[in-house]
Amino acid sequence: MLNKIIIIITLTLVVYSQNTTPKIPTYHIDTIDVNKKRYITGKSGEILMNVNIWGHINTPGSRIVPAGTDFVSLFSEVGGPLNGSNLSNIKLYRAYPDSNGFSVYSVNLNSFIKNGDRSGFLKIKPDDTIIVKKRRLYYLIEQLNMFNSIIGITTIIIQLLNIFN
Repeated sequence: MLNKIIIIITLTLVVYSQNTTPKIPTYHIDTIDVNKKRYITGKSGEILMNVNIWGHINTPGSRIVPAGTDFVSLFSEVGGPLNGSNLSNIKLYRAYPDSNGFSVYSVNLNSFIKNGDRSGFLKIKPDDTIIVKKRRLYYLIEQLNMFNSIIGITTIIIQLLNIFN
């Protein structure tokens, strides 16, 4: 008799727990390869994703941003590009190839800067990596500055050697 009561209580608890469990909504952002993409749900239910941004920008690193973030919003999040950034050839590397098989894209932000045109923007997806390089001229200037520093240090050493000899 005690066994029957325990079984009835157990079944009642199982049925009760199944009926009172709140339904957790599921989100489907992109039906293509949705299992490979990593979306995160924020505290208030917003859908977030991780994006990496490297290179010649104010604060490179990994960011968690809202799904649907575009290049302007992402660049604003990281403090924008530094002077000398090559905004005509920004590389976007997909974590997983698109349905067309591509995993590397080149993005030109100059048309946005000139006239606000966002038509050339690609959709940023979870775990994408965006790399902003320096323009060649700025790279050359940096190298010349280092060369000038080496020449200056060498001159000081020669002067000191002449003084002590």
